[in-house]
Amino acid sequence: MISASWIELDVLNDCKFHHRTCFIFLDEAYTRGIDLKLPSNYRAAVTLGPGITKGKLVQACMRMRKLGNGQSVVFCVPEEVKSNILALSGKDKNSQITVADVLLWAISETWIDSRHSIPLWAAQGTRFERQRELWQAYRQNDCLDLTLGQAQELLGPECQTLEQRYRPGYQARPSFNCPSDTSPNLNLIRKRCRKFEDLDTSSSL
Repeated sequence: MISASWIELDVLNDCKFHHRTCFIFLDEAYTRGIDLKLPSNYRAAVTLGPGITKGKLVQACMRMRKLGNGQSVVFCVPEEVKSNILALSGKDKNSQITVADVLLWAISETWIDSRHSIPLWAAQGTRFERQRELWQAYRQNDCLDLTLGQAQELLGPECQTLEQRYRPGYQARPSFNCPSDTSPNLNLIRKRCRKFEDLDTSSSL
């Protein structure tokens, strides 16, 4: 995998140019935090892949520290992504894609990514609240010795039976209950989840 490499092309044979041109390749893993001093007239080619979020898109574009002040970017869009952008923008297949269309698509992909991640986040938060309240109850008088039963109560369900996992039509729903159902943090988790309608929470277990 190429992370960051430089290829210098000697163009002295061209009578119009008497300098070297530098090409820099950055993959997705290295587009955050890389700070290179590039000439003001440089242009970046940003490739758009499926599922790219607005955060990743901005991180890639902002490797050009003088973007808008001499530096610029051009988007390289594969056919699959182009079709998705045009469909989201309500344009026909022969239309030109604008920067606004790309930003709209990136925001849409970010929403899809957040919606996919919320059930797992909610399940983890609920488990933490339950274990935190159990731990506080067990630590009376600063006693840290747990019985076997108390330690087992702190465990969460780590598996499902074969019937639960593979029986047609069965969907396990994570519970948002903890020892104190009035937990402020638990209410915040519920409030956050209500912003995403019809969440599929079955996979978060």
